[in-house]
Amino acid sequence: MNKQKVLGALSLCRRAGKLAIGADAVDDALSKGAMLCVAASDAAERTVRNTDAEERGAELLRLELTMSELEAGTGRKFAVAAVTDENMAKLVITSAREGGCL
Repeated sequence: MNKQKVLGALSLCRRAGKLAIGADAVDDALSKGAMLCVAASDAAERTVRNTDAEERGAELLRLELTMSELEAGTGRKFAVAAVTDENMAKLVITSAREGGCL
């Protein structure tokens, strides 16, 4: 499993301002049409379920990365995040699949 691919993609999204971090920011981003929601492997089920990502038409990825690993890669600790740009979302999805982090 190559965690660095997906961490690099998420870090790029964060630096570009295209990563909404935290439950409230994710809720806002999904209501504005974000296409992708990512969740850490150790995120609480209730937190993930409360995003309603799939009901809102967004893809939900449960990554095989812990919150600590996501923090090390992006500089921010989070359980859930939303990617607000379509091309960045595609990059994260591709990186997660190629890196074996799903």
